[in-house]
Order: sequence, then C-alpha cells, then structure tokens
Amino acid sequence: MPPPRPRSLYGHSPPLVLRRLCPDPRPLPVRPVPSFDFVPAQTAPSSSRVYPGTVEKPFTDPHEALWHSYNVAEHSLEIAPGKTLPEELNVPVLRDAHMPTHVLAITDAPVLPRLYPDPAPIYPILAPINAEVFATKFSNDVAQLSSQYTTPGSLMPVPHWDETTRTQVVRLPVLPLVAPHPASLPLLIFYGMGLHHDYEPIFSSQPSSPGSPLSDHSQFRPSSRRRSHETTPLAGSSTGLLATYLLPLPVIEEYPAATAMAEKMCDICTDEELVYYAEYNRGFWRNVLSLAPTDTDIIDIARLAWNVTKEARWIRGRFQDTFTDGVRSWASLTHPPPSPT
Repeated sequence: MPPPRPRSLYGHSPPLVLRRLCPDPRPLPVRPVPSFDFVPAQTAPSSSRVYPGTVEKPFTDPHEALWHSYNVAEHSLEIAPGKTLPEELNVPVLRDAHMPTHVLAITDAPVLPRLYPDPAPIYPILAPINAEVFATKFSNDVAQLSSQYTTPGSLMPVPHWDETTRTQVVRLPVLPLVAPHPASLPLLIFYGMGLHHDYEPIFSSQPSSPGSPLSDHSQFRPSSRRRSHETTPLAGSSTGLLATYLLPLPVIEEYPAATAMAEKMCDICTDEELVYYAEYNRGFWRNVLSLAPTDTDIIDIARLAWNVTKEARWIRGRFQDTFTDGVRSWASLTHPPPSPT
C-alpha cells in the first residue's frame, strides 16, 4: 500500500509542479568544416580557416583569360558545311612570352561531315593549351592523347611575322575535343591547369622596339623572353574563387552550409536565373566527370555548386506547388463548382 500523500498545514495537498514536456534544448550544431578555402594557401593563417567578408570574380571572361594566360589573342573558327577541322591555325600573339603548344577545338559532337553532313556551319569553341601540362592535370583519354603530339623537353612554338595579316602570329596544331558542355569547358581548363595562380591580365600595349616591323598599336612585346613563369601571382587567385562563376555571391557567403546556400539561392534568383545556373552547373559537372581533373578542390566545388543548384530548384518547385495547391483550395471554397443540371 503506497504511503499517504503529505498534507500542508491547512489540510490541503501540496501544489503540483508542472514539468516541461519537451526535452532540454540541445547545443547548436557545429558549423560544417569546409573542403576548400577562398584564399591562397600562402596567405591563409595556419591556425584557423579564413572566410573573407567579400568575394568577387578575379576576371570577367574566363575564355578570354585562358587565351591571355598564354599571351595570345582570342581566336574563332568557322567550319563550313561539308568541311573538317583544319590541322593548324595561325593565332595572333599579344606578347612574346610562353606560348601554347596546341589549340583544342571543342564541340558537343564529332565533326564528321562525310558521314553526317550538316547544312549549317559549325563554330567550335577554341582553347589554347600546353599539351604536356594538360595531360598531367586531366586524366581522360583525350588529355593523355594530347601529350603524344609533343616531345618532353621540346621548345615552345616560336612566333613569326605574317606578311598577309601584318601581325605576329604563332602556328599551333588543332586537336578535336568532344565535351558534354562546351560553353563551360574553358573555365574548367583554366582552373584545372592551374593558370589562375599566376594569371596577369594584359591591359595595354607597349611600343615596338626600333627596327621592328610591328606597328605602334600592336600588343606584341619583342623585348621580353619566352619563359613559363614570368607573371606575379595575384592575391585573389585561389582555387576557391572558381565558385564565383558557378553561384551568386550572396549564396557563396553562406558556405559551407549547403542547405543555407540552397535556400539563399532560392530566395534571390528568379526562375530564369535558376534555369541558367542549373544548365550551366550541370554541364560543368558533366565536364568534370568527363575530363577528370586531378585537382580535388575543383571536383568538390563543382559537386557543391551542382548540388546547391539542384536543391534550390527543388525548393522553388515545392514552394510553387504548395502555393498553387493553396490557391486552388481557396478558389474551390470561394467559388464552388456548379452543380450538375
């Protein structure tokens, strides 16, 4: 038999004490550990991670930066119907420094006019590369194939004066490359080959030396030498800045919380912008899977950008479905369907 309940001095039972039905609050979760930084390793403190307050693109056009990193001008090519890729191209030279060894002609399908004639011309995306470096930075078959066109330790192509165009040009072999998304491949090549670490944009031309056939408006610099590392590394040339071309800047500020990044992207982007980011990041991720870069940071950034974009589109779609269902339910209450006659 249980003992009797104690009574107070007034003959009543003691007041009941209400306990909380919910458990005690748990400590806040620890912020996820980032897989890459937005600052160069040589400038980041060794004791802690660094999250910069502002992040911006180090250059405007990745395709143009790829050409300028090899000191040549951006070039285009038109393949007429029924024609094939040329074996070589004459590319204008901006300054006499290290030169590329080849030019990639990037398309989304093989150029086979004899088997599949195309009535419209083809405009492949051209990208200069150093074949030896390209073969070491990417693991796919095309990268290994490009190294077979050069002999290790061979000299770089030497620019020469073209009497027809009256410019300094360099003759480069053309290598075809079929990629899932040609538009984003120059960005992957630029960062995958590590050219962003010592990239220096070419702003203005220098006058030609006395006796040179170059005009005063040319950007060719005959006084410099051809060497591989003559530029000064930029302060903001870390691999993490690749994300600035894949995601909006306010979204990157939420890194490394992927869920917060997706919610932020859903809040600030329009439907058209989400579609653009989804198509571009999906194509960039497919290029990463196709070329297999050896830099794991690039793989992590591409995977994160694609996952965040997918999640943002899923959140937007769920919100639109909920909103549509809510409007439909409210309309059914305010305007019931007519009764059958």
